[in-house]
Amino acid sequence: MDIADQNFVKKINQKLLLKEILQHAPISRAKLSERTGLNKSTVSSQVSTLMKEHLVYEIGQGESSGGRRPVLLMFNKRAGCSIGIDVGVDYVNGILTDLEGSILYEEQIKLPPSSPEVTIRKLIELIQQLISQMPSSPYGLIGIGLCIHGLVDAGEQIVFTPHSKWKNVDLKTTLQETFQVPIFIEN
Repeated sequence: MDIADQNFVKKINQKLLLKEILQHAPISRAKLSERTGLNKSTVSSQVSTLMKEHLVYEIGQGESSGGRRPVLLMFNKRAGCSIGIDVGVDYVNGILTDLEGSILYEEQIKLPPSSPEVTIRKLIELIQQLISQMPSSPYGLIGIGLCIHGLVDAGEQIVFTPHSKWKNVDLKTTLQETFQVPIFIEN
């Protein structure tokens, strides 16, 4: 097996372990091995990598079932933040969340009837306000999800909004260039 294949398998194993930790935390390495079918040394090695990447941390020892007490693992929901935006007819709601979706900060602004350019400027100001409220974290802002009333095509371009009369607005590119994070736009 060449190096590219080994790295690919490691990433798949890390993803599998992270998913199990998210769904079943707190959980021990032994329980992860049992649930995933991965051998204990693979689990230990990949958990170590996830800990170095600040995605997982140990919370202490659990109850023993006859042997050594297991060390329990948790997902680090504070490793980064995401932003969710809801653009309505006359308002924009914004939330800052941790990686488990818990709201850390919330802000709403009113939108007067205006052009897409004015609305986009207000939207950028709101996102900057949300970013200013982010706690320190290893990964910072990891992405922005935006929901808008109207039609959004497969490329996430806003085709049309019935109330604001937006037509063929490429908000995704504008936000990606401004904030340098993945942007997701949908109706």
